[in-house]
Amino acid sequence: MRIDAILWDMNGVLLDDESHQWEAFRRVLEKRGIRVPEEDFERYCGVTEQECFGIALGKPEDHPDIKTCMAERRVVYQEIMQGCLPFYPGAREAVDETAKRGYLQAIASGACREEVEAVADSLGSHLFRALVAAEDVTRGKPNPEGYLKAAALLDVPSSRCLVVEDSIHGVEAALAAGMHCIAVAHTLPPERLRNAHQVASSLEHALREGLLFDPSSG
Repeated sequence: MRIDAILWDMNGVLLDDESHQWEAFRRVLEKRGIRVPEEDFERYCGVTEQECFGIALGKPEDHPDIKTCMAERRVVYQEIMQGCLPFYPGAREAVDETAKRGYLQAIASGACREEVEAVADSLGSHLFRALVAAEDVTRGKPNPEGYLKAAALLDVPSSRCLVVEDSIHGVEAALAAGMHCIAVAHTLPPERLRNAHQVASSLEHALREGLLFDPSSG
């Protein structure tokens, strides 16, 4: 199997902030008297914030209330993060090693462009040939649009792209795009990610076992 590009999901793969994203989302909804139970996390994990609020509010995604909630969530998220970017162990090493080996790299995330660019800048924006954020797609994961757009920007066939994901929706999106997918069990237990081609306990594990560069291993 020939791999020419690695496409990274961001939240839950590179950035250890899923719990912070979830907390900001819930706080915005609680201000409106809407409580989202903890067990609903999987339902919202991996999709764009626009879709998340559309589901929670039961309104079309182009409704003005959705945009208001999104703006509020970003403020709350920044308050929670306090300027920190908590990367998972192995994130910087994985991105650097990928670049050293000559692979093209992209981030394809359901997060807003501002947040995606901040992560890319921190890791080294020159290492990423393409960034795809929520604003760049009409449908979030599990729709494959984001990954297909990233591959097109890199000018790499889908069959030669490897996706690193952490969510069920993300794995479905990668497979629907015709890409090889490695899931890291950062936010969900391994058994929930079994549809991926390989599952690693962590990004460090995937890097150590060579799964990122030899998908047939492991």
